Amino acid sequence: MTKLLCQSCGMPMDHEELKGTERDGSQSDLYCKYCYDQGEFVNPDMTQDEMIEICVPHMVQDGMDESQARAMISQMLPQLKRWQVNTDTAHVIEPVTVTRDEMKVIGIATRTTNACEAGPEGAIPKLWQQFFEEQVGSRIPNQSEAPALLGLYTNYESDITGEYDMVIGMTVNTLESIPDGMVGQVIPAAKYVVFTSPIGPLMEIIPATWHHIWQWMQHTEEVRTYTGDFELYDARSSNPNAAQVDIYIAIQ
Repeated sequence: MTKLLCQSCGMPMDHEELKGTERDGSQSDLYCKYCYDQGEFVNPDMTQDEMIEICVPHMVQDGMDESQARAMISQMLPQLKRWQVNTDTAHVIEPVTVTRDEMKVIGIATRTTNACEAGPEGAIPKLWQQFFEEQVGSRIPNQSEAPALLGLYTNYESDITGEYDMVIGMTVNTLESIPDGMVGQVIPAAKYVVFTSPIGPLMEIIPATWHHIWQWMQHTEEVRTYTGDFELYDARSSNPNAAQVDIYIAIQ
């Protein structure tokens, strides 16, 4: 018998009494009673981040490490019916495999985890805000002939559950001159699988594409190397409300 999971919080609905109810009083096979009652969500305005904060303590209480719980629920929620983006706007182009030479990047950086970014105090949005408010891109020297803005994930501690550095910067020819407060990073030559996002608001298409990547990686024989993955922002992303971005994932 297939185990039913609440398509709002992910809780297993092992018993009939855990199911929510429709308007006619019948039980729902989609949502639990804590999320859904009489055909409506109990908290209709709840966000994914708020749901994560509710779920994590329960998972910890059941014996799971907090960082593992946060990483797991952060990957699970986007796959559930309540949180899925409309497929008309969330289509991700079939990935392609490419090889790229070594690149150098100068920019600003922070160290974080996926678990941290799943909560309301994520460091990456603040780093992007700093990048644009301080006009970091205009202060980066020795930019390459066709400079690209990158959101680089590098210096991984382990895998998706560990710490990593996020560097937001421009591709450059040399790292000989790095301004104060910035970092230089070498992206080694590598083979990548490249995912092209749908066209839409940046705040929607980036997480939607990453969620697609995490699902795709669970059903492929490709193996990530964690040597450096990056989001490539070019002319297609100049309009933040109708943008398109490529995400490069390093593989063996």
